[in-house]
Amino acid sequence: MQLWTVDTSNYKNVQGRFQRDSEGNEVWVLTFKRAWNYVEEQWKEDCEVSIRDAPEYIDEPGLSPVKAEHDFAILKFNTDVIVFGKARTKSKQPQVKHTCQLFIENHINKALNVVGERQWMKNGAVVVTSSPAPFIVKDIDYRHAIGGDEKNRYGSGLIKKTSELLVTQVPSIFYPSQDWSSKPSTLKVAGFGIEAPHFDRRRRYAGTFDQIWQDERKPLLPTDFDPRFYQIAPEDQQCNGFLSGGEKIRLSGFHHNDDLSFKVPVDKYVAFAEFEQSKQKNMDIYTIYIDTELNRVEITYSASFHCQGIEETLRQSTIRKV
Repeated sequence: MQLWTVDTSNYKNVQGRFQRDSEGNEVWVLTFKRAWNYVEEQWKEDCEVSIRDAPEYIDEPGLSPVKAEHDFAILKFNTDVIVFGKARTKSKQPQVKHTCQLFIENHINKALNVVGERQWMKNGAVVVTSSPAPFIVKDIDYRHAIGGDEKNRYGSGLIKKTSELLVTQVPSIFYPSQDWSSKPSTLKVAGFGIEAPHFDRRRRYAGTFDQIWQDERKPLLPTDFDPRFYQIAPEDQQCNGFLSGGEKIRLSGFHHNDDLSFKVPVDKYVAFAEFEQSKQKNMDIYTIYIDTELNRVEITYSASFHCQGIEETLRQSTIRKV
């Protein structure tokens, strides 16, 4: 048997990958993924599921928002819930303002306002916005949120030079009671998607990359690295711990006619890794990824095995349903 064999006789959608933790130690990450498509008014499980080995981007890699992240996080403390989609008005009626909402009882209740397209206007020395145009379908990724600096490099509205601001688009997705103003730095970045590593929140958790790190630590992560960096969802899309199954997810504002609802399966899994001695760990729901454009839900279960010094003894990994 080859080293690092993953037994897929019970479940096909299982893969493993060696990662390194903040101290440079080897960690074997085992990932199992399930997916469902909403077809003919019912959820049907898709047995052919791809496990991502690298990030996927909405447009040009590195220069556009992350659409989906790789599936081999070393550690998480909470289930991340990610939504990729567009705002769609009810019954295709044109609106100048629309609300999209993600709800999981006892975990997440997030609503964002989407405003129709506007233009920058100069009113003397002051920059204002025009009235919003009605829309039926609108993009809501981070390119349409407040940004233009380290809070969100993809967005706009935070550029200080008026001449540069006037050639950008007006942000169109906001938290309730917020909108662009002459003091936009107080606004929160709004979105349902993945926060890239350079977003303000994750960057703070990444640690301090200063001269001391250069001289004493590189290429390891800084000593003040915080593993909360591995959480890829906005903080208000991280559950209170891990979902255990049975929770109902509801999304509204992403389809013209109906809300989208999905009940998290109650199935639980255990991962086994055969090193010098066999190890086992419960698999937690690390990520729920919802693509409202495809009417698709993906659930990623993960378990990590710290194995520094014994990684070469790994022979086989498998998972079992509890």
